[in-house]
Amino acid sequence: MGPVVGAALHIDAQGSLDGQVPRRNRIELGIGVGIATLVVGLLLVTRPDIRPLIERTRSYIGS
Repeated sequence: MGPVVGAALHIDAQGSLDGQVPRRNRIELGIGVGIATLVVGLLLVTRPDIRPLIERTRSYIGS
């Protein structure tokens, strides 16, 4: 999981090899993380029964 997150962040941070990440990319990354945090927070607050969703995705996740 760590390498996948690292690869995604590296792709999002274009110009990072030059030592400076453009401000626009940092803002977009912050907005994305903020939205993801809000979604997870809403799920934790409402506590839906996600068992049916897990069962539907079981064939994609593995055995």
